[in-house]
Amino acid sequence: MSTCPASCTGTCPEIVPVTINQTVIDFGTEAEVADYSATGNGVQTVFDLGALAFEILLVAVGSADQIPTTAYTTADTKITFTSPPAAGESIHVKYLKEI
Repeated sequence: MSTCPASCTGTCPEIVPVTINQTVIDFGTEAEVADYSATGNGVQTVFDLGALAFEILLVAVGSADQIPTTAYTTADTKITFTSPPAAGESIHVKYLKEI
């Protein structure tokens, strides 16, 4: 533990330096966050987002976040799940699309 300033009462946590790495995605065009929602039927694995997805930000089936390349892949305007989402299960995708 580090030494607390005079204004602090009790034990102060140690100050640990952190490094922040930032990745900038340049599409060469303007993009916006878009939302896509659907409901699984237990059979369908391919869903059309309706727009070319430059970058997938979040995919959730039900309340579970999905892992890229393990749970789904994307190509053009479509997302393909490795297993069909269960009947009645909500599907939610946040992605960047060109505006």
